[in-house]
Amino acid sequence: MTGDLPARPPLDKDRLAAGPPGLAVEVVAAAPSTNALVAERARAGAGEGLVVVAEHQTSGRGRLDRSWETPDRAALTFSMLLRPQVGADEWPWLPLMTGYAVSPRCARPASAPG
Repeated sequence: MTGDLPARPPLDKDRLAAGPPGLAVEVVAAAPSTNALVAERARAGAGEGLVVVAEHQTSGRGRLDRSWETPDRAALTFSMLLRPQVGADEWPWLPLMTGYAVSPRCARPASAPG
């Protein structure tokens, strides 16, 4: 299906780099996995707020170890480094709530049909 859609314009690296305070946005042309890149940079000492965005992701992984590929400039594929100050047992709901927060349904006003 994505093959029928025109590719979006390339991301504006300079504009993203000048984003909100506390975020460091790194745009890469292609990556096997944005999550793997963020994990690698975290191990190297990157700070919280690092966002790695890939124009093309070749080996993304999700729940149940499912994998996918995003065609070049067909999606917004990114990972963000967070360093929570609480134990992992305190935030098992975080991925679910993040997905809900960015879903179109969440952005729709309550009075809208849907």
